[in-house]
Amino acid sequence: MTTKNNIILSKELLHVSDFESQLVENCTISLDRWLFEDKQLLENLQISLRLEVTDQIERIANDLQSIPLIAVDFRNADDCRVCTQVRILRSVWRYTGEIFAFNANRNRIQLMLRCGVDSFDLDYQYGEFGVQNYADTLTFYETAM
Repeated sequence: MTTKNNIILSKELLHVSDFESQLVENCTISLDRWLFEDKQLLENLQISLRLEVTDQIERIANDLQSIPLIAVDFRNADDCRVCTQVRILRSVWRYTGEIFAFNANRNRIQLMLRCGVDSFDLDYQYGEFGVQNYADTLTFYETAM
């Protein structure tokens, strides 16, 4: 299940590895590949950036406002660095585009929203998650971090 702006929807993002030569429209690529690809090609195909928790955001500071979507891997959300990374994108670097969390744990939805995540793709290993479960997570009183 994927949600955006409090609406449940279906979104499939193709995560292209650094070793695949062909880029397709609406895929995500790593930070290293983003830095070495032709910016014109990236804009024409609407390529999005995929960040790992160890990536240094300042390496792309000049490109941030031209990136339509940043996908962040929440597989290891328990170490909190990924939440901090999202918060820094929003508060320090003033990123206004969409932040998409993938491999997300449904128990972390409220935290992801509080950090600045706009949409997320839930990993189904954590069980079913319906409309009512999602509505219950939308009540919170402060931002995270």
